[in-house]
Amino acid sequence: MESVNKSFDVNEVFSGVEKSFEKYNSVDSGSIFEDAKLCKALSVEVVSGLTDILKNVLSKPKFEKSEIANRFCEFVDMLSNRENGVLWSFAMKVKDGEVLISFLKELATKGFISQIDKIFRCGGYRHPLVNDLSCNPRIKNEFNELFSMLPEDYRDKLSGEIISYQDGDKDYAYPLIGGSALMGF
Repeated sequence: MESVNKSFDVNEVFSGVEKSFEKYNSVDSGSIFEDAKLCKALSVEVVSGLTDILKNVLSKPKFEKSEIANRFCEFVDMLSNRENGVLWSFAMKVKDGEVLISFLKELATKGFISQIDKIFRCGGYRHPLVNDLSCNPRIKNEFNELFSMLPEDYRDKLSGEIISYQDGDKDYAYPLIGGSALMGF
């Protein structure tokens, strides 16, 4: 069992995160409003638990390339796949995204850029989560702080990306970071 100290058992925390995710996946109260409320609460439990793991275990040098780090990355990657990626969006809707932004900052601090990119690229309708985060005026400062923590080459890559799509006979394009849809001509 890998743990940093007697008061933090990473396996116990991971087990709690996995149980919260199982509950999240099985939410079906029959009410869309109740389901959304439950999904938000459970997404916060998942993200908060993952943040605790980053802060208490993965910050220690000997754990960086450990079994826990692999398990952590695999779990975050699984949460970021097409079926599960909406969990990050639910977490963003709680406390003005504070829980999700804190998690992303911890990932940036620890150098988990691949996981950040996968989370950023999750999303809904026509744009990934990073666009929602960067366009939200309530969290602009927090997002800018997170963005400044990312490696310069990755920031440049994101800043240079354009989202484009067609809706009927109209073309739309906008910057990935901070952009909203502008009709093309």
